[in-house]
Amino acid sequence: MRCDTLTGLMNRRAFIDCFRREIARATEEESSVTCLMIDIDFFKRVNDLHGHAIGDRALQGIADLLATLGRSGDKVCRYGGEEFCVILRGADEVAAAEWAELVRAQLVKTPIRNGGNKLTVTASFGVASMTEANTTPEQLIEQADSALRSAKQQGRDRVCRFSTLAREHETQKRGCLKRPFHSIDTAQLMSPAMVVKQNATLRDAAEILLKHELAAAPVVDHEGRMVGVLSESDLLRVFSDDSQQSMRVQHAMRASVVGFSEDTSLQEIFDFVVRVSIPQVVIVRDGKPCGVVGRQALLSLLFSQGFGDDQLTQPQATASSLPATIPLTPPPAPGATVPGPASTV
Repeated sequence: MRCDTLTGLMNRRAFIDCFRREIARATEEESSVTCLMIDIDFFKRVNDLHGHAIGDRALQGIADLLATLGRSGDKVCRYGGEEFCVILRGADEVAAAEWAELVRAQLVKTPIRNGGNKLTVTASFGVASMTEANTTPEQLIEQADSALRSAKQQGRDRVCRFSTLAREHETQKRGCLKRPFHSIDTAQLMSPAMVVKQNATLRDAAEILLKHELAAAPVVDHEGRMVGVLSESDLLRVFSDDSQQSMRVQHAMRASVVGFSEDTSLQEIFDFVVRVSIPQVVIVRDGKPCGVVGRQALLSLLFSQGFGDDQLTQPQATASSLPATIPLTPPPAPGATVPGPASTV
């Protein structure tokens, strides 16, 4: 079955297949494609207070609204539970966010009838566009979901763009940070990336992680393009069953790694890293991992330049900070030998 029986929209499997085709089309035509994740606010409360029949009406109502306001080339699916996912063909992140605002405002104006009463339902939206560094459905959905979580943390009933999470300079505007890396090229601090091929066995991948004392490594396909990340926790989960040790990496990896293109300034990477709890970011060239920039390297360079307490203050966590759940890879262990720009299993 390729259709959700309640809403009539595509189900997740059909949507992912369609998403891959849309990305291929956008790549060939050098056009844009943007993903939106949408979550009905406090949906459990709707079900608990008003009953599942009203909850079903809320799901059907937002499904109808998304289908009505979407264009002929746009794709909508019920992603799961109270979550929906939308592909906007030919729209960049700004245009997609404007469309999401239209849907959000219209939803508030379209209450659900509950007997003689009207129930107003709101939703939160996360928006992410395809870039050179992120060209798979899984990556775009993860980014849109990160933006959605930020929208919910900020109070719900709003639209949040993924690019603003990594690139906005609100931290600087609050005066909590100087700009110590504005004149430094990212390549100067980038270390080689240790990668694992998706068709390698998990045993081979585990040997590499153990040898170089890595907590995780980016996974690449046969063309060397980044498709996911494999971590120690993924291996531990699988290795609890001896019969699974010959499994291929592609069946155990997480397809939610986020990369920065190599032309991203070191200052932008620094601004991102200080606001999330990840050890490092992966740098990509033409979709392929070419290096990593880690917290230790940033800290070392920071203090080698003489930035101390009088020039750098610790940024305070806020409700709008990007959730610290994006799985990115840690750098190779000190002293590890990594031949070339990227070593593979």
